[in-house]
Amino acid sequence: IAEARKYVDESMREAKAAKNVDDELRALMIAGRIDVAEGKFDDGERRFRNVLERARTSISTTAEAHGRLAQLYEKRGNFSAAREQFRQMLEKAFEARESIDDMQLRFPFFTAVSELLNAYVDFLGARGQWVDALAITEASRAQTLGEVMPDIGKTRDVRAIARDTGATILCYWLE
Repeated sequence: IAEARKYVDESMREAKAAKNVDDELRALMIAGRIDVAEGKFDDGERRFRNVLERARTSISTTAEAHGRLAQLYEKRGNFSAAREQFRQMLEKAFEARESIDDMQLRFPFFTAVSELLNAYVDFLGARGQWVDALAITEASRAQTLGEVMPDIGKTRDVRAIARDTGATILCYWLE
């Protein structure tokens, strides 16, 4: 961790000197993750909030900052704040994906945020909120399918489908 801190501090200095805001925010995000790994939750929260305040034009950076805050709040045991931050992360992730014009880049977008999506699904599962967890996993797939096959992308109540058809629905989330 000490070596990571050294490199991120150096990156932050270089980004500030070059006036490269994106690189500075990236370094700030990493510094916040290091803070959390060290148990310095207040410092990590301050850094993630700083990223949120400054990253208004970068939707994907905003999404990640919300996700990192959610993980921090979960570690602190503040589950309602964690859930809200995860919700905002997901909202921003969908927004970021929508802003990508090139369909070849849009399709694999959720692999870029898969760590945070997995964290959200794990968070919900740990609280027995399996229906919500399933909805999160299916939302990313439905959005992609909805662009290719508009009738498939509609939201459906999987519990009702299972009940009405007498089926068991399995969902696999591969990493």
